[in-house]
Amino acid sequence: LFSGSGSFWGRRLEGKMIKTENKLVLSRGDLEAKKLSESYDVVLGEGFLDLDGIRKLDKTRSVKINVVLGRLHLVLPKKIPYSMRLNSVLSKSSGLTGTYGNMDETRIVSPLFDEQKPYLDIELDLVLSNLKIKESVA
Repeated sequence: LFSGSGSFWGRRLEGKMIKTENKLVLSRGDLEAKKLSESYDVVLGEGFLDLDGIRKLDKTRSVKINVVLGRLHLVLPKKIPYSMRLNSVLSKSSGLTGTYGNMDETRIVSPLFDEQKPYLDIELDLVLSNLKIKESVA
């Protein structure tokens, strides 16, 4: 049932490696955001998710991101309004407005956010993980 191996926090792990456009398990790589998925998962791995590729929203879009025992580098769009609910359990998040951690629930909104207009609604759950957030420069 299990095949492949990986490294996580200096430990060698054996198991099934999964790497798709919206899921990384025991793997490292980019998660595809050009065609926005409803969910993204990083488990025992490291992912890079750049949401700056989203150019226009015709309606509010919801995205659920789960990171368990992993690390995520997240780039938020500068030209698209977003609202992000960050739920963390024994995790560390840094970027944009500071550092969050342990057992925390935080809401981050872009300067363009208006609940009456289409926006990107992000729910991000971190469990024993690390998150680095930045906003795109363009």
